Amino acid sequence: MQLSTVLSDGVLAVVSFWAAWIVYNAGLRPGAIAFLLTGAAAFAGVLRFSVFPGIVPVHSTLSAMAGQVGIPLLGLSFAHAVFRVPVTTLQLEAAGVALLAVCLVNRFVFPIPFYATVIGGIGALIIIVAGVRSMVSVAGVLAIGGAIVLIVAGLAIGSSGEIWKLRRVDLYHYALAISMWMMGTALRKILV
Repeated sequence: MQLSTVLSDGVLAVVSFWAAWIVYNAGLRPGAIAFLLTGAAAFAGVLRFSVFPGIVPVHSTLSAMAGQVGIPLLGLSFAHAVFRVPVTTLQLEAAGVALLAVCLVNRFVFPIPFYATVIGGIGALIIIVAGVRSMVSVAGVLAIGGAIVLIVAGLAIGSSGEIWKLRRVDLYHYALAISMWMMGTALRKILV
């Protein structure tokens, strides 16, 4: 049992599920699905690092889906909410299904080099642009901050090794939890 990672994954799961709930209640189901993917991956991590170490393939797949489907879908949700892009919820969900298909092909059939980094980066960039557009409000600042924390978590912290005798994976989870809280709060403030 890796107790520190159980705790950090648990915090990430709770924050992500909370963000999904508030965004869903604000009326944006695709945004809620994006947060649910991160929450599901984190919950699988809790199980993996506590009582079910054999769940590694499930945890890895859900983590890939959270980054390659959830973050771009979150970017599209911000674009829809801020720029009033004339798409329906069904069209956003169809984009999510397309992203899921590419994610699964990338993971199991034909790995595309740097796909995960590029598609996640595009999603984060869309969130930053939407935040800049909403900069006059707290929501804009939270969106930009959340996307920047997300990028720093992925590119600077990472998930393997240690920093100052702390597991990087734990720091990564806490940074993602902060990011999910900021982006969930921002999206809710934009929608309500």
